[in-house]
Amino acid sequence: MNGDVARQRGLKWTARRVYRGGGREAAWRIGHLVALARWERQPFSAAPLRLPDLGVRTLSTTIPVQLHARVDQLLAGRVSLLSCTRPLSTAKDWIGDGGAASQMGHDRDGTEAQESVKHTWELARLGPVVDLAAAWRLLGDERYAVRAAQLLEDWCEVLADRRSVLWGSGVEAALRLFALGWVCALFGDRMTSGFPLVPLGGVAHRHLDRLRRFPSRYSSANNHALVEAAGLLAGSAVFGPVDSREADRALGNRRLRAQLTRQLSPGGLHCEAATDYHAFVSDVLVATLLMHDLAGSERPPFVTDSLRDMLGASLTIHAAGGPRFGDGDDSQCFGFDDRPPLDRAIELGQVALGVGTPATWQGAFAADLSSIGRTASPSGPADAALAPTDRAALASDGWMTVLRSTNSSVAMRTGALGYLSVAAHAHADLLSVIVSAHREPLIVDPGTFCYDSHPAWRRWFRSSAAHNCLVVDGLDQAEYWGPFLWGTDAYAQVCGFSETDEGGSAVAQLAAQGPLPAVRRRLELSANRLDIIDTVIMPAVRERSWIWSGRDGPIGSDGPHRGCLRWQLHPAVDVVETDAALQLIGPSGSVEMTVPSGWIVQCERGIDPPIATDVGGWVSTSFGTRTRSVAVVARGVATPETELVTSFCW
Repeated sequence: MNGDVARQRGLKWTARRVYRGGGREAAWRIGHLVALARWERQPFSAAPLRLPDLGVRTLSTTIPVQLHARVDQLLAGRVSLLSCTRPLSTAKDWIGDGGAASQMGHDRDGTEAQESVKHTWELARLGPVVDLAAAWRLLGDERYAVRAAQLLEDWCEVLADRRSVLWGSGVEAALRLFALGWVCALFGDRMTSGFPLVPLGGVAHRHLDRLRRFPSRYSSANNHALVEAAGLLAGSAVFGPVDSREADRALGNRRLRAQLTRQLSPGGLHCEAATDYHAFVSDVLVATLLMHDLAGSERPPFVTDSLRDMLGASLTIHAAGGPRFGDGDDSQCFGFDDRPPLDRAIELGQVALGVGTPATWQGAFAADLSSIGRTASPSGPADAALAPTDRAALASDGWMTVLRSTNSSVAMRTGALGYLSVAAHAHADLLSVIVSAHREPLIVDPGTFCYDSHPAWRRWFRSSAAHNCLVVDGLDQAEYWGPFLWGTDAYAQVCGFSETDEGGSAVAQLAAQGPLPAVRRRLELSANRLDIIDTVIMPAVRERSWIWSGRDGPIGSDGPHRGCLRWQLHPAVDVVETDAALQLIGPSGSVEMTVPSGWIVQCERGIDPPIATDVGGWVSTSFGTRTRSVAVVARGVATPETELVTSFCW
């Protein structure tokens, strides 16, 4: 791990991370750090940049208003990303978060925010230069080309120091290679004048060398390993030195094929158990195909097939209102795009496969490259229709179970807690549900908000208590050991699934390590009603490790448990309390809600700073933002084998 990131997360987090990975991984990490330290000190020749010999046609679209505003902001020396605005006028502005963490406010416990490494990495992905290149291509304004050249020169200067935090993650190196490919494609022949081609060539080759030598392994081999392999495969096709190009492409091909086999379910869902990361990996596959088009190379058929599978799952999720589970950090491969990640991924994927019509400049760019690539080296039918993944198949082998009726849907989080031993991007949200009614979002996932900069907020947004599930005895479904790290495992097995024309039913059962009892949740959806039935089905008396959790001795009993049901409402939905039920008032109508008999109901509304540690009512719709909302919280006694029924009628 990069030293800056390790210091931010602390020695305790690092010790737990090593413990969770096991002895073999610990030994490998020591060798990895030593080798990486040597690599950082090695001299590297500034090889010339190998430009792709491909002329991109004029994009057949008008410049979006948002893009126009962003490039004008860049001319003024500022940039907006991940909901924050920061300076970008000198080379030093590429390092650090530019005050982004402080703009996000204090932490949940009232302490000052730490520096946001995510904002530092996101800027270095070269999104501002991609936007300038797109604006120049669409408008021909020379100011955008001049500004892009200045930013590229500063970018090269900062990346010359391989000890900086920007080199700490291989996935960032891959994403920077993708962005550099877009810049070369959009500027075309303009790259030969006014751009630092020799330094850019050296930077590109360093990135390829980093990806070749230091792939992520063991518990870090999640989407990082997949993106690194894609970056090596695609980057070598476009920028690879002649003497190592074929070897790098063969190595990247083997690695990417292996990771896609491991990380995609038969239904096409990515294994991270996070909707936005499913969309992000889909974008990466599109980027890989387009980089092959840039190089005039044949597209790898296995990448095309994997993209089709992922898009099938994306279409199924989108038809259910696009429910978001797990981490979401708005990661992108195509500059800045303000649309929801799933919407963007579906458009780009369909355009790249030749089955969709572009609606944005990113889509038009993808259409240009992919049409040229398919003409030069077809790798399959360009007009084959995409079919949504069957919902039953998604439930059986994925991490999301979806039921739909004419104007409503419910999605339940099932499957494994997350991917690999640390479940880095998963939340403790098993059996949590997301509900839409009147074709509008009603019950939503709380979101992510941040990664490292606000540890207490990070803890809250990943906790079971923040999600729409039954919390027993105030415990998370897994032990929280820090950012991107869970200390125990949990699994929600789908026990039954059936569909009708107007809904259906689904049953899943949660089993977790530690003191938690097993919990069963059953969904019954009809045309105008949803019943959610929760049952504690067995007591729990188990030991929990005092070394890591701070608790000693057996926890749990065979008697009643304290139960808490939280229902996080969409920010556009309000609550009116009546004697008989709650009325949830949304933009398109009202929904009547009833909670388990005898349970006490409280409506929590977002307060900043929070007045108590259990006050929720916050929704993060995008990375770096928090929006006040209402959470309906019901508390009571959960007796084993007693059904707890929550109903929504519209």
